[in-house]
Amino acid sequence: MRKSPSYASVSFGWVSMKIVSIITAILFPISAYAGNCCLHSLTLESAERIALENNNDIKTLQQLVAKAQQGRLEAVSKWFPEVVLISSGYKTEKIQTFTGTHSAFLSQFNVTQALLSTERYFNLRISSLVVKQLRLLLDAIIIDVMYDIRQAYYRVILDYQDIATAKTNIDLFMDLAEKEQTKYKIGTSILLNVNQSTVRIANATKAYYQAIKELKVDLDYLTQVLGYDPGTLDLELAERTIPIMNIPEIASKVNRIDEVFRDRFQNGFIFKEGYPYTQEKLMRSVFTAQEIACWENTALTFRPTLRSKATDVKIAAEFVGSKWGEFLPEVNLEMNYGGYPTNMLDNPSSNFLNQKFDWAVGYRVNWLLWDSLGRDHRIKQAMHEKCAKQFEYMKGVQMAYADVRRQMFDIEESIANFVTAKSNVKLAEQTLELAQSSLEIGYINVFDYQIIIDSLIQAMNTQNEAQFDLIRGYYGLIHASGADLMYTHKTSRFDF
Repeated sequence: MRKSPSYASVSFGWVSMKIVSIITAILFPISAYAGNCCLHSLTLESAERIALENNNDIKTLQQLVAKAQQGRLEAVSKWFPEVVLISSGYKTEKIQTFTGTHSAFLSQFNVTQALLSTERYFNLRISSLVVKQLRLLLDAIIIDVMYDIRQAYYRVILDYQDIATAKTNIDLFMDLAEKEQTKYKIGTSILLNVNQSTVRIANATKAYYQAIKELKVDLDYLTQVLGYDPGTLDLELAERTIPIMNIPEIASKVNRIDEVFRDRFQNGFIFKEGYPYTQEKLMRSVFTAQEIACWENTALTFRPTLRSKATDVKIAAEFVGSKWGEFLPEVNLEMNYGGYPTNMLDNPSSNFLNQKFDWAVGYRVNWLLWDSLGRDHRIKQAMHEKCAKQFEYMKGVQMAYADVRRQMFDIEESIANFVTAKSNVKLAEQTLELAQSSLEIGYINVFDYQIIIDSLIQAMNTQNEAQFDLIRGYYGLIHASGADLMYTHKTSRFDF
């Protein structure tokens, strides 16, 4: 198994507010948001708190944790005295020898105190681990909900951006169609150019309607993640752009990759010599070896699904101990008070009110001395079960490493795509400006101009997708490592 360097540590930064929302979720009732119409200017922090308050999966796990806690208290109660009242009375045909009447009554109080019981001991330890197990599963649900709400929130913002891009596309083709219509009226253009420009408006309008439909679908999904039925909320987000450059941990890495394009735009060529190998080299340096080890160590420490598998191993080990405990006796202290003080003597009375009560104190030992090697086989079964859980844990460690590294690769790809697309948008905008003057003086035809518009819209869509992929990869890395659960550690920055 890999060992992370001792200096590796992860601390909070921009996402600290997100992590604190786990704590504050129970302090902010849902009515404070829905009742005050804050859903009409919904921020990500508010969405997280609302989702944590409303999510039914979280509520289910909370109830199961409470049930497990009661089960542990029940296991604790097994070590305290047990008091039982036993009373019986009969009417008989013949006169009883002891009572001299036709009635017989016999009552007693029985107190049993466990002194030695391996079954009770290991059941108590296992019940404590079950509580821990369910709490880890609750943590897993919490970070799943956090990731889902963040992804759904920024997906809606991506839809807003796609709609704006589609509207820009329509505006550009409408402007072109109006110019061609004017030129056609004065005889400097042909009807083919006018009709072609009009057709492109219709095609752009279709993309606009498609973007609106996607927004409605994603708003319904966001409503569902918030814990409401789709269509029951009028959602309006407070943001219209994906704020990747407002996150210092992302901005620093984007600026590092952006060196490939720096000081080249004014010369009309934004790619350095040796592109794309220069960019690929920078991509490999987005995450340092220390950062990779740091995130891997965070996953090993905080990832709840991995910690749950480790708890499975501990529970299996306790079961092994309980099977070994079958070789020991069970010893109970017994105290009786009544007409049946011991199992060797009874003293019935003629009626319930004149019963004679005696006391007796003793012990009881139950010791299985031989069961034809049954205990040995049960021990071996439990040991094989423990080994199986250990292998599952080892597989979980491998999956944790793979998930963290996959998210890092996604971030590297998204940063490269975003930087390239951002520069491409600038170049496409400059090209469009040059094409407008070239079209007016006849250096290019209308079809070339339409291709240039398509290139600009494609670059804008690619930039929007890259922004979404980048912030999704950022939160995906936090989710894969379990870093949202680091609120129990008093740190102040998040070394992305």
